[in-house]
Amino acid sequence: MRLNAGAPCANSKRKHEGQTERCGLLMQHGVGNAHDLFESLRKQVGARVARDDVYDACVLALSAKARIASRVIHLTDGATDARGLKMEIWG
Repeated sequence: MRLNAGAPCANSKRKHEGQTERCGLLMQHGVGNAHDLFESLRKQVGARVARDDVYDACVLALSAKARIASRVIHLTDGATDARGLKMEIWG
């Protein structure tokens, strides 16, 4: 959502349309061509690499970059899970 102006993506990340949508968002935010990155990794390690996992890793790298630059977004309503851990998202 952060890469998409606060809106969720229109398509599932496991469908072709959703992967194309996410690849475009990643490119807009300076990742380069995430599709080419996926293809390169797939050649090196084989079919065990899932496209949506590569795209998720790219988003995590952008989140780390935002955290370092003090531009991170912190989402929580203070709720906790069954173990008492605070449920929150940093991105």
